[in-house]
Amino acid sequence: MNYFKYLILLSLLLTGVKIKAQSDSLRLNTPKDSLSNLYVLAKLSTNSPPTLALNKSNIKGSYRISVAFFKTSHIVFDSKIVYFDIGSKNVIGEKVENVDNILKLKAAFLEPFETNATVITASGKYYSFIIVHNENPSKLNIIMEPITMDWSSAINNIDSDGKIIFTQTSEGLDETTFKALSLFALKQKNIKHIRNTVGNVRMEVQNILSKDDNILITLKMKNKSHLNYEVELLKAYIRDSETNKRDLTQEVEVKPTFLYLTNQSKSKRKIGEAKGEYGIVLLFNKFAIAKNKTFDIDIVEKNGGRNFNLKIDFETFYYQMKQL
Repeated sequence: MNYFKYLILLSLLLTGVKIKAQSDSLRLNTPKDSLSNLYVLAKLSTNSPPTLALNKSNIKGSYRISVAFFKTSHIVFDSKIVYFDIGSKNVIGEKVENVDNILKLKAAFLEPFETNATVITASGKYYSFIIVHNENPSKLNIIMEPITMDWSSAINNIDSDGKIIFTQTSEGLDETTFKALSLFALKQKNIKHIRNTVGNVRMEVQNILSKDDNILITLKMKNKSHLNYEVELLKAYIRDSETNKRDLTQEVEVKPTFLYLTNQSKSKRKIGEAKGEYGIVLLFNKFAIAKNKTFDIDIVEKNGGRNFNLKIDFETFYYQMKQL
């Protein structure tokens, strides 16, 4: 009997050694990186901070751009900048005051360098830039994504100093110059016959001005009604002046490069608020119209029917345009 007990004990011992050897073999065959990754994942799952979701398709490759010491470059994004970082002190960068989606950059020194910058926007896009020094950049204004006039962000707390809304790049004009031109243009009035009144709200064209390769058109909105007027869209077109009802109307949209809004009332007003007066300045890159065309500005009210169509004919466009 004792002989059989010894055999059983010996068999159990050998089985235990075999199990331990298999366990050790498994441990040896498990990559250390995998174990460390498991540890990191476990740690992240318990203490993971809130992060911005970045889809793979939203991660952009590196863009190569140039910045100058004596000139300012602007990068326009499709939404608010929530984070940005510049790799060295050779570049000065900051968001434009009161405008959340524009980053302005300048070289800090007059010497060659190469560095990088990273930008993350509220829309979940991740941008990477390689930045070099060049005193004559090919582009000073860079638009990463096409954007439209955001009236919803422009209707609050705009006083007589006004606010600029960016839409596209403008050759040869920066926001400071445009604002100065807008304030000057709003004090002039050389057109009196292009106006329209709907529901006690009046829209009129006050000026057509030219500056280098740019055209400024100033509008005045006067809301005498007791209802606020909120603009849903403002668009400009070159259209056929006279068309046969059987013919298709031809039109070409002309997009403004800058838009300036200002409150011209005696007291504080939001843009379009009842019993107020407001100035609108549109800046366009140079364009031309033919004799059988008109330049039309369409303004559509949000959730309303007080819509406007202001037509500028060929004669008015060319013969009443003033040069700055």
